[in-house]
Amino acid sequence: MKFFRLFLPWLGLLAAARGDVTLAPLFQDHAVLQRDHVLPVWGHAAPGEHVTVTFKEQTVGVTTGADGRWMVYLAAVSASAEPAELVVQGKNTITVKDVLVGEVWLASGQSNMEWPLKWATDGEKEVANVKLPLLRLFSVLHQVADQPMETVTGSWQPCTPESATMFSGVAYFFARDLQRNWAYPWA
Repeated sequence: MKFFRLFLPWLGLLAAARGDVTLAPLFQDHAVLQRDHVLPVWGHAAPGEHVTVTFKEQTVGVTTGADGRWMVYLAAVSASAEPAELVVQGKNTITVKDVLVGEVWLASGQSNMEWPLKWATDGEKEVANVKLPLLRLFSVLHQVADQPMETVTGSWQPCTPESATMFSGVAYFFARDLQRNWAYPWA
């Protein structure tokens, strides 16, 4: 009986937390959203909960399905070096800070795609001179699964001398050159 008295308050907290609106892992501080394309934003909340998403003067709402999933589509936004907040509101409010709109590229492959910048030719020198605050990397943690997964665990990191050491060297040089050679007035 003592076990149940200790366990029931925790069970209540878990049930309350389950109804909170959540976002897919891609939507975190320092995220980059794809420019010039419709922007899907998605997550979970309690079944039947109304969720609104606000970003760059757009607000779109949706009611979750019976499974608690929700998705909204924001109109396309042009690239911008000016960070914005992505605000998601349901029973609770989530504010994602320092969100940019720009180019989003997927760097995937074998272990060579994980080769850190610091181990590249002249990598230490490159890391010491990094001045690319608009470049961000979303790293996905490795997970083994028997079936396809619906989500990932990862985080966005702005490119700083401290974080760049472990950036994918291939992804870093690609993004650096893309930023230098494309007509971005802020690059």
